[in-house]
Amino acid sequence: MKSKIITGILFLVIIANVYLLQADLITVNANGGAQFLSIQEAINVASNGDTILVHPSTYYENINFNGKNIVVASLFLTTGNKNYINDTVINGNHNGVVVTFQNGETSSAILKGFTITNGYAADGGGIKCSNASKPVIDHLIISNNTASDDGGGVACFNNSSMKITNCIFNDNIANDNGGGIFLNHCKGLIDNCLFSENISYGGSSAIDCWTADPLIINCTFFDNISYGWATIGIWDSSNPIIFDCIVSNNTGTGFTFHSQAQATIEYCNCYENSSGSFGGSVPSGLGTIVQVNSNGDPCDIYYNIYLDPEFIDSPDLDLNLSETSPCIDAGIIDTTGLNLPLYDLDGNPRIVDGNGDGIAIIDMGCYEYYNYQQHIYLEIPTEYALPGDTVLIPINVLFPQDSTFTSAEIIIGGYLGSLEFLELIADSSLVGDAGWMYEYNETDSLNTIWMAGSEPISGEDVLIWMKFSVPNTATDFIPITLEDALFDTGLVPVELTSGGIDIVALIYGDVDFNGLVQAYDASMILQYLIGYINLDDLQLSVADVSLDSTVSALDATLILQYGVGIIDTLPYQPGPSYIANGDITMEDQIYTGDPIDVPIIIANTENIFSFEGVIHFDSDCLTLAEVYWSEYLDGFYKWTDVEDGEFKLVGSGALPYEEYGVMATIRFYPKDGFNNCDSTTVFFKKLRWNENDIMHNIAASIITNNYGVNNPQEPELILQQNSPNPFAYNTKIQYSIPLESKVSLKIYNIRGELIVDLVNEFKDKGSYDVVWDGRDKYGNKAVNGIYFYKFISGGSEIIKRMILIR
Repeated sequence: MKSKIITGILFLVIIANVYLLQADLITVNANGGAQFLSIQEAINVASNGDTILVHPSTYYENINFNGKNIVVASLFLTTGNKNYINDTVINGNHNGVVVTFQNGETSSAILKGFTITNGYAADGGGIKCSNASKPVIDHLIISNNTASDDGGGVACFNNSSMKITNCIFNDNIANDNGGGIFLNHCKGLIDNCLFSENISYGGSSAIDCWTADPLIINCTFFDNISYGWATIGIWDSSNPIIFDCIVSNNTGTGFTFHSQAQATIEYCNCYENSSGSFGGSVPSGLGTIVQVNSNGDPCDIYYNIYLDPEFIDSPDLDLNLSETSPCIDAGIIDTTGLNLPLYDLDGNPRIVDGNGDGIAIIDMGCYEYYNYQQHIYLEIPTEYALPGDTVLIPINVLFPQDSTFTSAEIIIGGYLGSLEFLELIADSSLVGDAGWMYEYNETDSLNTIWMAGSEPISGEDVLIWMKFSVPNTATDFIPITLEDALFDTGLVPVELTSGGIDIVALIYGDVDFNGLVQAYDASMILQYLIGYINLDDLQLSVADVSLDSTVSALDATLILQYGVGIIDTLPYQPGPSYIANGDITMEDQIYTGDPIDVPIIIANTENIFSFEGVIHFDSDCLTLAEVYWSEYLDGFYKWTDVEDGEFKLVGSGALPYEEYGVMATIRFYPKDGFNNCDSTTVFFKKLRWNENDIMHNIAASIITNNYGVNNPQEPELILQQNSPNPFAYNTKIQYSIPLESKVSLKIYNIRGELIVDLVNEFKDKGSYDVVWDGRDKYGNKAVNGIYFYKFISGGSEIIKRMILIR
């Protein structure tokens, strides 16, 4: 989602700073350099009215406000930069409620600007509120929390009243009621919130109200899944007020009513929910089209519509409204006493004339419609640096399509007094390519930059570079903020995203910069070597713990040895005992039927703490199925990856591998191309033991196609287990058929419903593979859970199970 426009940011920062001047400020940074390392430690010493300001990191803890009316916030509170919401994470470690309010906290107890994740509890996996507490939670991402009973994301009980604003509820699970929120004998406000992909196995996927009377305003409910009842459940004597909401494309009904429940549902859009818009004892008039609204669209007596909301088809603007959406200017018209939100979830002003009819009316859903093609997006990213570094920071720009500009005025702040600004650099930038002139003037508080030229600029690129010198004494995060910007005469509004420089304390082995050397740092090195992740220059420098100017699997070994106490310091320069030896051979194979197993045989082993290898095979002839490692490598971290016939092997252990015999067995299955070949060769192309020199052309195995000579029988009908399993994005399914036949391969969910038809055609005998991308037949992402794939060939049928976990 895009950041707030200029006025929204300045308003938030001014209000936040005024508040901080009135109370004690307590700082928390898990990486050091603040008063406390954990949030709970800071809460324990705080007094009513204090503010706890938390620096970006992941905090593995379960916090309790303990009845204190305090503000606990990320740096989003003081900067308005929404990146801090993603970067400041409270992780419950699957060990109870992440955040608890249970001692009568008032509305002065505020939780703001965090990602709340990985909570697991009976009630309220992410946040639990009880005993007449009345906290405010604002600008949170509440994601991947689980309740074994009620309230996967939030549970609120016992005459409490929560104010929940500008929050995203995503991928939370309740085994019973309220995948997103469960409300029981309480009131409260829920506005400008987005609910997506939350799951309830017994009740309602997004919100369950049990004798609860919340006010639910301008929320969007999309792609939530209820295996029980509805998206929003209204039970017992509940009487919520719900307006300006979008309830679309959810599994279950949109709303379900218990016989005693009532609700005011007005100016909402309910569309394409799998079991209809309403269920249970539906109040009279809901869902019956009797008139048209101010846009001329058919609606019921409460001005609810039942039309496609027409979200923007763009990953960056997901669930924002497109320019033809019927939800634009379709919200409540009479706003008397309703205290509608001033800004939407993106920080854009509410109540604008979105459809151009001259009347400004609030839109339905959590986002107000804007013509996003008519904004300029300006961004300063966050970069890592060491004390004493010289750093280039780009000002990135994205201009509207088909628009050009010949001047810019930008005001930069935040860093003064903490960094030395050296100069502007135009090389490899839009300003430099166009030959613009540029000047700057730095004062005590702001840096004003003006740029202009005769050659217009457009598109997306670095506008210009800023060069800073980082003092040797610098610590923590130093903000570089975009205070204001104007292009040409200012007719096109500019959306600003600020960043800065994160000062890293150089700790050898601390690859993830969390202030600790852990086994995960060794894992990151192996993932980097295998190609799964990238490491930046600073990460590569601290990963080279052997100081040989390369990052190798032996660096991962040294981190492991340091962690278990075999060596006592990092960096560590390995001596002769780390010079490895091992002779690799591979035997030729004769193919007489599936599968084809190629062993890697090792002898004369000595001091092998790590290895990095590359194996090549003809991907037109063979499909890699699995690698079976020797049990003597059980103490090693091992990673493998295959791409276009290049197969990488990387491993690292704290103790040396010194066994003779089969080190690993690579299993292949033949493809159609192999039937046309007399043979194919598997090459061991490159190998590095520890930090020895890289060896080339190590060994080879020639696989001779003798099928039908030594084994005249046809291959069996085979369906392999999908790989990987569980999977997050893509998974491969391999199968072999002995004769030409009609082949069917279909995916079903646990309810037996067809999700997608992967194969449905005649196939020649042979081996095949097919990839499922985790989407249904309509192109929508399938939800997390258990799926079955059914394979039919001729008169035979095989069914296997797979697990999707994102």
